[in-house]
Amino acid sequence: LFFILFGGGRRDYDYSGLKPNLLPFISIVKAIKAAIAAHELSGLIGILLNILLFVPFGFIAVENKKRKDRLAVHVLFVCVSEAAQQLFVVGVFDIDDIFLNLIGAVAGILIYRIIARVVIGIQLKEARRSGQKRG
Repeated sequence: LFFILFGGGRRDYDYSGLKPNLLPFISIVKAIKAAIAAHELSGLIGILLNILLFVPFGFIAVENKKRKDRLAVHVLFVCVSEAAQQLFVVGVFDIDDIFLNLIGAVAGILIYRIIARVVIGIQLKEARRSGQKRG
C-alpha cells in the first residue's frame, strides 16, 4: 500500500495543480460517463483498483476480534492515506476514494465470512464422515 500511495511513478506526475474532490460520487460518475461515452476504461479500472486494494484490510478486520472499533480504525486509516497523498503531493484527496476503499474493506469482510462458512461446512462434513466410519 505504501508503494502504491508514494511510489510506482506517482512522483513523475505534477499533482500540485489538482484540487481535492470533496463532493461525493463526482469522480465515480465522471469515470462511468467517460466509459460509456468514449469507451475510456481507465477511470473504471481506477474504481476497481481502489476497491480491490482494500479487500485484504477486510480480512484483517475479521481476524482482529479484540477490537470493537474495527470500522472506525479502517475509516481513519483510509482518510489518513488520502490526506497523506495530498499533503505529500503524490496524489489528490478524493472523497470518492474513501468511499471505494471502504467498499473494498467491507467486501473483504464478506468474502472472509463466506470462505469461513464454506471451510467450516467442509470440516463438519469430514467430522461426520469420520464419526460414521468408526460407528
